[in-house]
Amino acid sequence: MNKKNYLKFAFVFITVLLSLFTFLSTRYEYATVGSMIVPISLVFSIPIFMNYKYSDIKKTKFKIPYLVIMTILYIIDMVFVSIVIFEFFYSSAYMIGASGIKVTISKDVFQTLKEFNVIFSPLLFMVTSWLMLFVNFSEIDKKESRTNYFLTILSCVVIILIHINFYMNPYLRPEINLIRVDERAPYITQNYIYFTIMYGVIIMKKFLNKGRITIQA
Repeated sequence: MNKKNYLKFAFVFITVLLSLFTFLSTRYEYATVGSMIVPISLVFSIPIFMNYKYSDIKKTKFKIPYLVIMTILYIIDMVFVSIVIFEFFYSSAYMIGASGIKVTISKDVFQTLKEFNVIFSPLLFMVTSWLMLFVNFSEIDKKESRTNYFLTILSCVVIILIHINFYMNPYLRPEINLIRVDERAPYITQNYIYFTIMYGVIIMKKFLNKGRITIQA
């Protein structure tokens, strides 16, 4: 039994659980991003994880249906992302004028990019969170490089400390106007992009290392 990997997985599990709990507990009717992004991110993470584990399948009779399912999930994800991007950047917004006629509202590019980031930064963070959980659990008994091990622990500690600071410091939980779109935890959500980068580096390193192992084999 690899005790170091069990310790590392414990850190990952606690971090992901804390992140999901904080995100879900701060959702309300006028939140900028709804709680549905959690199951949506899970669907996005599954084909990526399947891709990661694909080289571990040795029997052809399992590889073909596995590949088909993975491809279908990738297509579903790409269609969903394409629809969301189209809605953000290419759909027209209207308002009803005093005469009852539809009036086209011109979109501000910078505002659109800001709204796009508001949606996709938590989505990317949730996807990488699920991947961290799945990948580390699937390799809990495998040998881990010291670099990946310490990077994972460090990333988890940083994310945990930021969440603890949020709960300990009342000034980081602003009063919310319940009829205006806003966030209950902007201190956390504004860091999602940095959390994603930390997780992303670890996950990409694992993909690269697995590729090298596959080539050598």
